[in-house]
Amino acid sequence: MADLRQVWVFLQAYEKDLALLHEGLSVSIRTEAFPQESFDGRVDFVAGTLDPATRTVRLRATVDNRSERLKPGMFVKGRVDVPKLVEAKLVQVVPEGALQTLEGRTTLFVQVGSGVFERRFVEVGHSFEGFTEILSGIKAGDVIVSEGSFVLKSEFAKASLAEDH
Repeated sequence: MADLRQVWVFLQAYEKDLALLHEGLSVSIRTEAFPQESFDGRVDFVAGTLDPATRTVRLRATVDNRSERLKPGMFVKGRVDVPKLVEAKLVQVVPEGALQTLEGRTTLFVQVGSGVFERRFVEVGHSFEGFTEILSGIKAGDVIVSEGSFVLKSEFAKASLAEDH
């Protein structure tokens, strides 16, 4: 005999959302069997590993089920309430095509004068939809080379080889 007044609900969350998820967050559960009804609970476990096939992490929530409408084996949809960011964070992003690897480091080329470019080693963050976040190495207002950066890379590599001889 089981007490179903509180149940565990297992959810899958995408890898990209992992930084927002932690124990204690509120959860709202819905099911097709009772589409007008919502069941409230809290995340009480976030798995330590990702499923390599689905790139998701498993969450467990303890959900109030005093009505005993939720049954073991039901498919549900969950909404985890994550706190809103108080302040939006501005980030610098560049097109992925602007990034090159030079001397084993991620590099951007910055225009410093008419036809004059310098290389900048940069630290990158997240990539999304063709753009990459730049954590350090350039500042707002820098004019970066977004097309033709491979040509500049070749020129820098050629000049480096000439200096070595």
